[in-house]
Amino acid sequence: MNDVMSVDVDTDSVTNPDPAPAQPDALDEQLVGQLVAQARANGLQLAGEGGLLQRLTKLVVESAMDGEITDHLGYGKHDPDRQE
Repeated sequence: MNDVMSVDVDTDSVTNPDPAPAQPDALDEQLVGQLVAQARANGLQLAGEGGLLQRLTKLVVESAMDGEITDHLGYGKHDPDRQE
């Protein structure tokens, strides 16, 4: 399960919002909608083995674990100034 998902998503609407700021939930729903649309366009299943949900879960868990170990050790994974 070393496959890495690469999904090109147009984030202009998220990074460059309209002058009237949208509600956070609306942005989340919009981003999820874009991910689902991109996955479907690329023929990726939404659920099941190798699907979008599995890949997103993997990325979120790995990111959280990296953050936890960085906080615990006091330096990042590839930090050249880390204490040995």
